[in-house]
Amino acid sequence: MSALKQKAGGQAGSKTLGPTIVPRLLTVAEVSQATGFKHQTIYLWIAQRRLPVVRLGRSVRVPAEALAELIEASTLPARPEGGRAMRAKEFLDLLEGVARSGEGWMVRCPAHDDKHPSLKIDEGDNGGIVLHCFTGCTNEQIVTALGLQMSDLMSSNGHKRAPVTTPEMVWTIRDAEGRAIAEHHRIDLRSGKKKIWWTRNRAKGLGRLPTSDLPLYGSELVKDIPAQSEVYIVEGEKAADALRGQGLFALGTVTGAAGTPGRQALSALAGRRVILWADHDDAGRAHMDRIAEPLQSVSASVRLVQWGEQKGDDAADYFARGGTVEGLAGLVRKEPSAAELLAAIAVFIRRFVVLSKEQADAIALWVLHT
Repeated sequence: MSALKQKAGGQAGSKTLGPTIVPRLLTVAEVSQATGFKHQTIYLWIAQRRLPVVRLGRSVRVPAEALAELIEASTLPARPEGGRAMRAKEFLDLLEGVARSGEGWMVRCPAHDDKHPSLKIDEGDNGGIVLHCFTGCTNEQIVTALGLQMSDLMSSNGHKRAPVTTPEMVWTIRDAEGRAIAEHHRIDLRSGKKKIWWTRNRAKGLGRLPTSDLPLYGSELVKDIPAQSEVYIVEGEKAADALRGQGLFALGTVTGAAGTPGRQALSALAGRRVILWADHDDAGRAHMDRIAEPLQSVSASVRLVQWGEQKGDDAADYFARGGTVEGLAGLVRKEPSAAELLAAIAVFIRRFVVLSKEQADAIALWVLHT
């Protein structure tokens, strides 16, 4: 007896399935209860067109006759026809909260209680599926939660179209008008280190374009952000995706901690209420300090997030360790304006040297710009 027949016939108090004793059109929940398989598995069968459905608005119904025929045939759809690996579109059909994010998608992770999309899905160069959960779920946990196996992401000859376990991620950096400028590649190595490189115009490297002249990651989204909304600036695309996965507006620097975005890149934040979130290390804080200065004259306001438990912690680590959007309010402090900072430096100098206010202000101004 097949697994499907066993599950359908092994339910407590279950009756023999047939079109005469089940509703004419079944909900996915009813099909799941009748067969003993998870909802996600039923959606997989539907996506693979192994189980026909009738669409009623945004919902689907399964004809009872079709379910009975599937059980009678004792066939359990495990992969798309021809033994090929699943495509990204078929995989997305099994998930909730699907929204475009750059070249890929953000969805609710099925492996944990995900109130805000935290699972990034990308399509590899050869059409395979690349997964990354920002809360730390493994690829095996994600696939299992959908009622699948890792083999469902492989062709019938055992060769992966694009290994779901690949650590490579690719982000397209676009300007404010949405034009693609460059692609940023990242591989997380087993040693804990990372390998990063750029491609531009289908060639490796940026040519003669300095990273300081690149737009912030997500610049093309700014035009759609409500004027009074807060915009987070973080170091790197991964941290920006983590914040977006929580429903927040976020852009990422792409220069690395040692670099600084140019004024043209920062002009995308003109008139915006900006919150800077530095990585929890000296280089990360210095990176955001250098960004804060020009933003004072560009943005409506500048504030800072103060959080970190371990060296290098960032926004992705905050949410991975159970942090919440509501908890961020207590971590954000106001960055003093240039005038406030100038006055504080002048007061500090006059504690040790007898100077007139004008002299102290002049020295403070020199200190502020060196």
